[in-house]
Amino acid sequence: MNNRLAKFCIGVLLASNLLACGGFDATERSEPTLADLQQVAPPQKDDALPVVSRRKVIDSYRSLLEITDDPEIRARAMARLGDLMMLESEERQLDSGETQQAVNRRYYDEVVAYYRQLLAEYPEREGNDSLYYQLSKAYDLDARQEESAETLDRLVRKYPDSPYAAEAHFRSGELLFADQRYREAQHDYEQVLRFGLDTPFFDNALYMKGWCEFKRSRYEESLLSYWRVMNRIWPKNTAVEDLRKSHQNLVDDTLRVMSLAFSYLDGPVSIRQLTADAGKMHYEPVLYEQLAELYLSKKRYKDTADTYQTFIDVYPNSDQAPLFHVRQIDAYDKGNFPTLILPAKQQYVENYGINSYFWSIKEEAVRDSLKPKLREYLQELAKVAHADAQEMKQIWQKNLGNKRKLAKLKFTDEDYFEQYRQAGRWYKEYLMTFPDADNSNALWFLYAESQYEARDYADAIGTYQRIAYAIPDHPKGAEAGYAALLTYDQHIETLADQPAGVKERWDDKRVDSSLRFADTYPGDPRASAVLLKASEDLLARQRYADAVSNARRLIDWQPTINQRQRLDAWLVISHGEFEQQNYAAAEQGYLQVRSLLPGDDPRLAGITENLAASVYKQGEQSLADGNVRDAIDQFLRVARVAPTAAIAVNAEFDAATHMLTLEAWPEAITVLQRFRQKYPNHELSKEVPAKLILAYQENGQWFEAAEELDQMARNDADPKSARTATYLSAELYQKSGRADKAVALFERYVASYPQPIEQQLEAVFQLSELQLAANNTTEYEKWLNKTIQIDRDMGAQRSDRSRYLAAKSSLHFADQRRAQFESVKLTLPLKKSLKRKKTALQAALQSYEQLANYQVEEFTTRATFNIANIYAQLSSDLINSERPPNMNELELAQYEVLLEEQAYPFEEQAIEIHETNARRSWAGIYDDWVQRSFEALAGLMPGRYNKEEITEVAADAIH
Repeated sequence: MNNRLAKFCIGVLLASNLLACGGFDATERSEPTLADLQQVAPPQKDDALPVVSRRKVIDSYRSLLEITDDPEIRARAMARLGDLMMLESEERQLDSGETQQAVNRRYYDEVVAYYRQLLAEYPEREGNDSLYYQLSKAYDLDARQEESAETLDRLVRKYPDSPYAAEAHFRSGELLFADQRYREAQHDYEQVLRFGLDTPFFDNALYMKGWCEFKRSRYEESLLSYWRVMNRIWPKNTAVEDLRKSHQNLVDDTLRVMSLAFSYLDGPVSIRQLTADAGKMHYEPVLYEQLAELYLSKKRYKDTADTYQTFIDVYPNSDQAPLFHVRQIDAYDKGNFPTLILPAKQQYVENYGINSYFWSIKEEAVRDSLKPKLREYLQELAKVAHADAQEMKQIWQKNLGNKRKLAKLKFTDEDYFEQYRQAGRWYKEYLMTFPDADNSNALWFLYAESQYEARDYADAIGTYQRIAYAIPDHPKGAEAGYAALLTYDQHIETLADQPAGVKERWDDKRVDSSLRFADTYPGDPRASAVLLKASEDLLARQRYADAVSNARRLIDWQPTINQRQRLDAWLVISHGEFEQQNYAAAEQGYLQVRSLLPGDDPRLAGITENLAASVYKQGEQSLADGNVRDAIDQFLRVARVAPTAAIAVNAEFDAATHMLTLEAWPEAITVLQRFRQKYPNHELSKEVPAKLILAYQENGQWFEAAEELDQMARNDADPKSARTATYLSAELYQKSGRADKAVALFERYVASYPQPIEQQLEAVFQLSELQLAANNTTEYEKWLNKTIQIDRDMGAQRSDRSRYLAAKSSLHFADQRRAQFESVKLTLPLKKSLKRKKTALQAALQSYEQLANYQVEEFTTRATFNIANIYAQLSSDLINSERPPNMNELELAQYEVLLEEQAYPFEEQAIEIHETNARRSWAGIYDDWVQRSFEALAGLMPGRYNKEEITEVAADAIH
């Protein structure tokens, strides 16, 4: 009963003081109080003690005091009597059901008087600190706080190290605090703290010290005190709900007063400062929250939002950050700050959205907690950004033609492009965060449109194609697929300045996308046009097989394509097959195209040319395969299929050319003659004569060939070609038996072309041969002399051929001189005839010597033989010359001796020259004239040159 009263009384006292300063509920605390200390324990004996009333005990102690004079016994008895009187007063107060706050009735006067008497009688007694403590308690329980405080003050001054000093200081501090004497109260609380953590009043003293500092406007110091309190009563990793009730209340009150302190300082900045000064606090988020709530209660909305923002800045990855961000937005909303709300929502998405670092490090549970606000904010951000972009675009487009008005606008076209990009950003993030959202289909399309309007065509293409081909059954799939194609066109137009190959790669992508559209949405009314355009693009991109394949699909397209599309499809097929060298297929395609074109269509001429080319190319393929006959047929077919085509001329000409390779001379001659007749002014007609000449020659038509050559020579402006043609024409006339024509052409050649001299020499030689054949000696010898003259004039340009022809021509004249020599007979008078003979001899010898000087072997041996033979002939003619008449035998004998003496030197000279000719055999020269020299020597020197060859026969037998 006594303990209950004591707890109740001290609770009332603490409540009265702490509630005045915003403290905690002391009725729940477990720390000891004044009533709990120094209780007199009953003696513990094994024997049961009789029950004695407190009053009898009091009377017993009083009786003891009356009969004893021992100071020590009296002091102890009086102390114990005081304690009993204290308990009796407490019991009486409890039984009354009243508190000192309710009535002004004193229950402890007797106790007070008794303690004071005891202290007066024994002022220096050991243990008086407990009497001072009990006296203070009695004063306090009778609501005599001032006297209680004075008593406690005497206790701590007289007994500073007393076990009661800590509580005495604490009680003194409370009394001083209640009296608003905060400096002195703070001193007492600090004295309590001096006793260390073991004192049960440490936490409360620390807390009250903070309040004293707070009341004195020393907010920074108070915050440090509160920081220490919080760290002691709220362990880390412990929820507030798990604390005992007294600590929960203390935590709540401490947070409230700390919030006030922060608000009186620099708000959330002060929290950061406290953290910097004292250290990190696990309850720091609560400090920001409490401060924000305080600001909010005072309708300081901006300060509320700033407090949350400070925490977010300091702890961006805290789990509380998203919650505080939402509360910040709510504060903006309550404070009517509309311009701040949307940026804050944007910041929320950036801080905690799917692309944020926060999202990447958090578990799924945290992410799920973010999604409701992300869903709400992302949709709003996208909607607002898209609407703003559309409005900006509308204004810009409205003033597009007026540069002055455009200049006055507060934005540019790039600005509204960027606004569309912003909208697209939010659409994308929403779709990535909520891929299965009910409204995702609509948002995907809005996302693509925002990219398109921002002119981010490459990105828009990707999004449109995703809608069309990656999202099953999207209601706008076909629309998106077609929009992608239109966007490709826009994008490709922007690539003019890009490096080589960039535009081409995008062209290829567009074509592939077109084919995909046609494959995926064949029932779309635009599919056939898209497929046609793709086929044409494939053709342009040189993807010929794909172009043809898709164009042929169009031919069989259902529903049936229109006439124009059919024509264009066949054009693609024709051109594509042609480029793939499928010329037969190309021909069929061009025939289809030609049948679809009206007669006055300007494209008809070009198609005809292509048709002719496809047939012509078939001919070339046959040539490549070695089938020349088929190639000729194809070339000739060009004129039948497309007679007006320019290539038809070439085809017919090529047909004739390849007929020549097949040696189909009559057929080639027919085609060439027809070609020249059909195309007399065509450039290729200039080549016909040469081909006809070949065909005529190979076919044995020498005269016709000569005629062509003669005509060619007359018409050829090139002197060199004309010269060659003239000479060849002369040769062919000669070969055809028209010597007259040949002579005329050779004479024209000699007169017209003195150079090259070698060729002129040949022409002169041919003329000599023709005149020889015609027995026209005069002309023959004329051209022989011309031959000799040309060789002589050639000087250093003389050649083996020129010397040969000159030698051959000279032979005629040497043989002619020899014949003249042989025709002179030695008659009487011998001297006179011998003189004539010798003159002829010199002429003949000179001619043969000139012939030998050409150093042409064939004529040198012949000249040598003839020279020797002339000498031998003169010797013989002298011996056989006519004898003078009327000579006697002696005279005749003497005369013959004289003749022999005259003839012998000539014979010796003949032998010597023949031997010279014969010795050429030693060098391997043994022609007819060397052999004849040997034969002559056998007649002139039979003993040496007319011996029979001795042959030895070897026996097979061995002797």
